Amino acid sequence: MFDKMRMRIKKNIVFVLCVVLLSLCCAKKEATSYITEIIDGVTVVQNLRLNPEAAYKELAFAEDLRIGVEEGEDDYMLYSPVDIDADPDGNIYILDMRDSQVKKYDPEGQFIGNIGRKGQGPGEFDRPNNMELDSIDRILVADPYQRRFEFLARGGNYIKSVRMESYVTSLACGKDGLILIGYGWDESDGSQEYRIGRFCGETGEVTDLFSQKQYWPARLMNDQLRYDFPYFVRTAIDSQNRIIVGVGIDYEIRVLRSNGELEFKFSKVHDKIPVKGEMLEQISNITLKGRNPYVQNPYFPVFESLSIDEEDNIWIQHHQPKWVGKINTETVYDVFSPKGIFQFMTKIPGHIIRSLKFKNGCIYALKLKDEGFIVAVRLRY
Repeated sequence: MFDKMRMRIKKNIVFVLCVVLLSLCCAKKEATSYITEIIDGVTVVQNLRLNPEAAYKELAFAEDLRIGVEEGEDDYMLYSPVDIDADPDGNIYILDMRDSQVKKYDPEGQFIGNIGRKGQGPGEFDRPNNMELDSIDRILVADPYQRRFEFLARGGNYIKSVRMESYVTSLACGKDGLILIGYGWDESDGSQEYRIGRFCGETGEVTDLFSQKQYWPARLMNDQLRYDFPYFVRTAIDSQNRIIVGVGIDYEIRVLRSNGELEFKFSKVHDKIPVKGEMLEQISNITLKGRNPYVQNPYFPVFESLSIDEEDNIWIQHHQPKWVGKINTETVYDVFSPKGIFQFMTKIPGHIIRSLKFKNGCIYALKLKDEGFIVAVRLRY
């Protein structure tokens, strides 16, 4: 009897030890999915290479609203949409560059009205390229050809115009009136920089926070392809007013405090993909103007866009080559925690252009259709 009890005890001990060892192994495996180091006084998180199958997470992106038709009523035709946003009430705002106006729709997708129009007067635009709703529900539109920003109320009333010296190519708004812009700058020695800076909505002054060398040309285009050289800069702002900045050359993302101080960096092990085959041949046959160190051995940008969801997770869109007339069937994203730790990779059906807007528990996005026109969609996930 005692022998049987001893045997049972031994078996139980062995079982417990196996469970403990298995747990330790799993914990060790999870811990080695990334490495955190202090380099030159800065915390750097390096996310290691994972098996694509293990990294992938299937999410059900349900498209519950679509705005835009190829032919039909003018109010629902989007000629050249370049940006999208939504207010807390669920109303949707779409900036149309060609129409030089903002189209406003209710949460059911019914047209409410146009905001702004083409022109040079107050509240008028000339090929606007970026739009954001700020933290106090004003509509901020970047009008780079007229070197100014237009501030408008959600209802469409004009508030003010603020001048800007340079051509603005990106815009993001945080809380407490934080406005972040991206713009090109010509140095006195003839070199070019791309800068990210805080924009003062009262004075028009810019406080630079980040800069990246620029080269010409920024992209190559012909009737078959569009190739972006990988030194473009992408940026976004989270709910804590932290500024997320990435450059297409490397898979390394900087997280800055609102005053520009570097809080930490994170990266993901990623192979650079060289341009080959027909696309390389096309690029080689295009006449170049200006100095560009990436011309001889071109490779694709590491990523396409940065977006921040409502939990401050960072969504990084994979870059996909762009051939004229070719529409991607899906858009791939890497998702990182607010601390820069890789969470999963996922895919949104269809060809998404520009960054995503996460609001009201939804994703608002612009999608390129197979027929060649762009629609605005709202996704639930």
